[in-house]
Amino acid sequence: MKRILVLSIFLISQFLFSQNKVTQDYINKNQNMAVEFSKQYSIPVEIILGVAIIESGAGKSKVAKNLNNHFGIVGPNNANFHSKYKQYSNDYNSYKDFCELISSKKYYSKLKNSKEYNLWVESIGNNGYSGNSRIWKNLLNNTIKKYKLDQIKI
Repeated sequence: MKRILVLSIFLISQFLFSQNKVTQDYINKNQNMAVEFSKQYSIPVEIILGVAIIESGAGKSKVAKNLNNHFGIVGPNNANFHSKYKQYSNDYNSYKDFCELISSKKYYSKLKNSKEYNLWVESIGNNGYSGNSRIWKNLLNNTIKKYKLDQIKI
């Protein structure tokens, strides 16, 4: 029984380590692009990367891999599988479209240039970005804290 418990703990820790590595690799790959869009659109980099991590499974979701859609944005696609999500020619265009979408919202003008990511999380979550805003906002806040996205230098 003790061996099973030890083995279970080991396997869980390996899985968690693997997930952390996947997410950190995703951050490393996309950080410069997120910083560029943060500067251009005055949206905190932690919001851009945090939403991308959640919505794309750190780039591992079927939609991210096949449609280059990292934000769960709905729209046309040429996928060979049934999907309601928009297809992009590359990751850059997905990130750009997310920033353009956010910058077109009513709350954007009040938040533009604000470094208070909590205000952004609340506004985006409360204005229909996700189906279950309470869970989504918690997940986004936890992702930002866990991966220290708010400490990325611009």
